[in-house]
Amino acid sequence: MSAAVDEVVDDATNDVVGEAVNEVKDQVRNEGQNEGQIDARNPAQNAVAGSAGKRESPFRVAGHACRPDCGACCIAPSISSPIPGMPDGKPAGVRCVQLGDDLRCAIFGQPERPACCSGLQPQMDMCGTERDEALAWLTQLEVQTRPRNDATAPTPTA
Repeated sequence: MSAAVDEVVDDATNDVVGEAVNEVKDQVRNEGQNEGQIDARNPAQNAVAGSAGKRESPFRVAGHACRPDCGACCIAPSISSPIPGMPDGKPAGVRCVQLGDDLRCAIFGQPERPACCSGLQPQMDMCGTERDEALAWLTQLEVQTRPRNDATAPTPTA
C-alpha cells in the first residue's frame, strides 16, 4: 500500500476505535446512573489509556488480584468460548452473565471458566489506573484485532 492509503486506513481505524471507546464509556456511565453507582470522586470518566507505563500500579495485593469494582475484562472483549449462561460466548461490549453485582467473576477458579478468562492476568498496560481506562484500552484492542475483512463484525457496544 502507498503511504496515502496507509494514512487513510489508519485514520479510519482511529475513527472506529474512538467511536467504540465512546460507546462503551457511555454504556458504563448510563449503567452506573441507572444503578446509582457513579463515583463522584472519579472525575476522569473520559480518560483513555495511553500513558499506562508511566503510572503507579493499581494492584496493591499479592498475586494476580484485580482492582475492586472494575470488571472491564468481563465487558469490553468478545469471548468466543462457551461460558455458562452464554453458550455462544459473548460479543464485545456486552457484560458477561457471570459478572456479579460486585463486578467479580462468579465462576472464578471453577473448571467451567473459559481458559481465555483464566489466562488473562491484570497488567498495568491493560488496566490503567481506573475502570474507564481499562474499558477504553480493551475496547481499542478489540477493534484493532478484529479481522479487517470481517465487514459483518459489529462495532463493540455495551
